[in-house]
Amino acid sequence: MVDPEYYIIEKFLSTDACKILVEQMPEYETASVLDFKTPIKDTTQRNTQLNFLDVDTMFGMMYIYAARQINTDLSWNFNITNVESIQILKYTKGGFYIPHIDVLPTSVRGKQRKISFSVALNSPDEYEGGEFRVYPLSNPEGIDLKLPCGDAVIFPSFLCHEARPVTDGVRYSSTAWIEGPNWQ
Repeated sequence: MVDPEYYIIEKFLSTDACKILVEQMPEYETASVLDFKTPIKDTTQRNTQLNFLDVDTMFGMMYIYAARQINTDLSWNFNITNVESIQILKYTKGGFYIPHIDVLPTSVRGKQRKISFSVALNSPDEYEGGEFRVYPLSNPEGIDLKLPCGDAVIFPSFLCHEARPVTDGVRYSSTAWIEGPNWQ
């Protein structure tokens, strides 16, 4: 197992960069989950809106650079190669994502998710509930994180986590996955 099981990067994005990401997104679509490799929209498992950001942007470069640095500094030593995708997420009242892991079944492309990011794109003062909960082996009850705008939590994609229900307001976040050759 890895230690630490997650890491917080303070001020990963500036408040202005977060604002740009939230305001520049076109219409959001209903998020899906995977059911045996097939995306389905199941709001009993995931109730949020999303949009994708092109990985070939400054933001994509920031994610891969930070992942490589943390991967080395924390001695996770995962074989990582690139950013798989970046999502911008909008959780309105009642929005959530049940406990899950981000590792997907073995890819025909020969790659799997290794490192996950979740970045707060707005202030926790703008919504109630909506905590990001991680489930490290050291604390199986879970640890609730309510990050300031621009802070990121980075963790191995096999770490169980969830987005707790938003009870008021709107929570915005960005999720990115760093991938590498299939797990051996």
